[in-house]
Amino acid sequence: SDSGEIGMENEGGGKKRKNNEMSHDLDESDPQYLMGSNFSDDRGDDIHHWSMNSGSSNNTASTAEDDDLSVIGTIHVRQLKKDLKMKEKALLMNHAAEIKWERRKYKKATRELKMKHQQKVDLLLRQCVDERHRLREEISNRMDELVRNQDLSTQ
Repeated sequence: SDSGEIGMENEGGGKKRKNNEMSHDLDESDPQYLMGSNFSDDRGDDIHHWSMNSGSSNNTASTAEDDDLSVIGTIHVRQLKKDLKMKEKALLMNHAAEIKWERRKYKKATRELKMKHQQKVDLLLRQCVDERHRLREEISNRMDELVRNQDLSTQ
């Protein structure tokens, strides 16, 4: 028997393939591969079963649309989901940064407004204290003048 042909038995009893030919389950041009049918590896384990139970993705439940996709399509969908999650995370981070920036801007404006009003209040208080001091000084001067006038009139 010719040991270079596919499907021929070799000495160990197993089938042997030509080195230059791809195996059926790895042939990407095969319609079954592109349509996403379930292939088994050499041990007879279902490849889709292992990929679904590997825990490598967040969504471990098989859906009807995942079964309709080819392996390449499934990989492409996973990559798109991953990209979408990354974009969503970046968008949320940018939103959080904008909120943080707006909050800081608001606090800064609030502080500036409070300082402006506090300066006005301080100025009014200073004016009030100065006016009160001036009035007390005037009253004290008048009282002193009245005392002198009283003393002069009694002499």
